[in-house]
Amino acid sequence: MQNQWLVAYTSPKTEKKIYGRLLELDIDAFLPLQKVTRQWSDRKKVVEVPLFPNYLFVKITQQERWKVLSQRGVIKFLSHGGVPCSVPENQVRAIKDLICEQEVEIYGSSSLCKGERVVIVKGPLMGFEGFLTEKKGKMRLVVRLSSISQSISIEICESHVEKIYG
Repeated sequence: MQNQWLVAYTSPKTEKKIYGRLLELDIDAFLPLQKVTRQWSDRKKVVEVPLFPNYLFVKITQQERWKVLSQRGVIKFLSHGGVPCSVPENQVRAIKDLICEQEVEIYGSSSLCKGERVVIVKGPLMGFEGFLTEKKGKMRLVVRLSSISQSISIEICESHVEKIYG
């Protein structure tokens, strides 16, 4: 049977430990991380946290599912109607590329406005559609990944998107 990307749902704050154990078992796993600045009472620190909390991507066959489910902290696979939902390879690749690529923010533009629907025409998420939003005065693009019912918000160069009309 062919390997497919599934999403394991984990206990809170266990994604990194489970990811490490799966790699030790030679299971193809992917944990998208993002860098965020955390403020403590005495200092600020940049830490890596999961892009999708409680979610861990695994590329496995049907026979290998038990190896993942038997790991402490793995609760279940995301499923629809009792059937695990697979994530297309191109979406996983796009997430990997997105994490590696540092896009710049959308600069002031008279042609694009908050709330408009756009399509990405360049870069790792080419072909994905989303909506422009604003966060701390900066324009961002929210892209919905329907296969895992999650959204990501990214800063993106204006030249990488086009408005969708109609």
